[in-house]
Amino acid sequence: MAAVDDLVALDYTGASTNVRAALLMDQKDANAKDLKTAQENLTHAQADVAAVSGLTQAVSNLTAAQDNTVAAEAYVTPAQANVAGAAAAYNVLNKATVSVGEDGTVAGLIVLNDNGDLVLAKGVTETTNKGVTELLNASIAKEAADSGLVNAQDAEVAAQKVVNELDLTDTAKADLQAVGAKMGLADGALPTAAQIDSEIARLDKLVETTKATADLTDVVALAADATAAATDADAADAALTDAVALRADATAAAMYGLAPTFNPLLNTATRLHLCIRPIRGSLHRLLANIG
Repeated sequence: MAAVDDLVALDYTGASTNVRAALLMDQKDANAKDLKTAQENLTHAQADVAAVSGLTQAVSNLTAAQDNTVAAEAYVTPAQANVAGAAAAYNVLNKATVSVGEDGTVAGLIVLNDNGDLVLAKGVTETTNKGVTELLNASIAKEAADSGLVNAQDAEVAAQKVVNELDLTDTAKADLQAVGAKMGLADGALPTAAQIDSEIARLDKLVETTKATADLTDVVALAADATAAATDADAADAALTDAVALRADATAAAMYGLAPTFNPLLNTATRLHLCIRPIRGSLHRLLANIG
């Protein structure tokens, strides 16, 4: 029953016999509709491909190239393992610690000849160096696997390019070439979808960075304004201090009738201080947050 539950949208196992029959019928109808839709989509897609001259063959070539890449990849991993195993065996047999280079060579044992082929170094034989023949063959096989994968990948890229550009109009090609030029590609080069996506991502990041820089500039300007305002508030405090001192002087001079002149000045300074105090507190808090 568990297997049927996986195929039916609702609970099949816990239902009665009649409900099970109804569930199966409903699921059968739903599957038939899905299959019909999928077949129609496939037919339309095949028709679209057939409408473009040469596209059917181009898609076929691309599929074959993709299969070749997968097959080439399957040779690389075991080839690498064989090289590692051959090197380990050689080291055990000869009490050595050799390693294989990226190009397949082994210092003092395996070199590249004038044709670029891997061969044993002069004077090195299986007799003088046990296991060196197996190491050489494994290294050759690995280089062949690596080269085969690179060639397969290049062929796949070329096949994909044909599919991408086969149905392009002259206007579309010109537009893509213009985009490619702005991306810094070679003259006349058509950017791939992957290259365009990468460029868009780069530009989006640049926009974010630029916006962050602009926001920082605004914060710095705000801090400068707040600092200036705080300085003004400090000046007001100093004025109040001076006024208090003047009032003391005025009190001392009251006997001479000078107090009426100093009292209005002190009252004005006091009111100014009371207005500035809350503003100053807000500015100090703002500066602390910005800092």
